[in-house]
Amino acid sequence: MLMNMFLLINKFYMLNYLIIKILIIYLPIILAIIPLFHKSIHPVSMMIYLILFTIFNCLKMSILFLNSWFSYMLFLTMIGGLLILFLYFVATSSNEKIKSFKLNYFLIKITSMSIMMVIMSIMFYFDTFSILSIDNITNQSMFMKNNWSNINHFNSSQMFNLTYKITLIMMIYLLFTLFTLMKMCMKMYGPLRQYS
Repeated sequence: MLMNMFLLINKFYMLNYLIIKILIIYLPIILAIIPLFHKSIHPVSMMIYLILFTIFNCLKMSILFLNSWFSYMLFLTMIGGLLILFLYFVATSSNEKIKSFKLNYFLIKITSMSIMMVIMSIMFYFDTFSILSIDNITNQSMFMKNNWSNINHFNSSQMFNLTYKITLIMMIYLLFTLFTLMKMCMKMYGPLRQYS
């Protein structure tokens, strides 16, 4: 009887551990898919989605890696970029109200997200996404093998050489957007938005 109780507790613990792993990995993916279901894409709602997506990714990074300052850097960088994008949107977009969603549409969206969550959890249980599983991430992670805060001779190229292409693309995109909006404002000699 004691053995059965131990097996039941172990099974319950493993089920909870599996649910936590699924939530950590797949919640940002589901959150990134939410704007695809949205009827009216408004800049403010898209920024709220981006902020929530950034918060979930920062939480995932702080759980996976030994140092939490990587997640702090990502959060501060994304919030700074979102503030700049918000200024761009304010300069270019017209004054529109965010359309309130109907209850039926909201229920359809929640149901489809729940179905996606169940499908992803089944695929995760059968280890279909072995590349995305948390054990592979933690075992192969360079951050877990090297505690960067204890290294005296710190070289940032060791840490960022895998993601430098994405970082460069994001920096070039923000710079291009800034130059485009500056050119548009200089042609009109004033703000792009008309105040009434």
